[in-house]
Amino acid sequence: MLVLLESSFGRDHGAYVLPPNLPETTTSALPPQPLSTVTVLASADRGQRALIDTSYDIGLFTRYLIEGLAGSADLYPVGNGDGRVDSAEIYAYAAAMVRLSARKTFGLLQEPVYSSAMTPMLTDPGEVAAKPN
Repeated sequence: MLVLLESSFGRDHGAYVLPPNLPETTTSALPPQPLSTVTVLASADRGQRALIDTSYDIGLFTRYLIEGLAGSADLYPVGNGDGRVDSAEIYAYAAAMVRLSARKTFGLLQEPVYSSAMTPMLTDPGEVAAKPN
C-alpha cells in the first residue's frame, strides 16, 4: 500500500504571516518503525508547512511527485534509467526538488519524509493505462 500525504504540520498563522518553518509539532505522520506492507511519503516533516507552487496552484510536493512519476525520477542522477519508477526514486527526486524550490522561492525549509520496509515499483513501462471510450 502506498500512502501520499500533502499536509502541513505547522501552526496556522493566518494568510498575512508566513513564519519560518521552525519545529512546532512533535508528532510525526510516519509510523515509528517502517511497516512491511506500507510505504508512506509525506510532504513535510513535523512543524513544517506544505508550501504551494503558485504557478500551478498545487503543493510543491504534489508537483514534483507528478513530474517524478512522469519519468523524471528515473533519470540520472536520481534514478537508474530502467524505465520504471520505484518509491525510493520518487522520494529522492521529489524531496530534492521540494527542498530546492522551498528554499529558492520562499526562503523556507520543507523536508519531505519517507517510511518503507520495501521499495515498491510505482510505474512500469509494460503497464498501459486504460483509454476512455
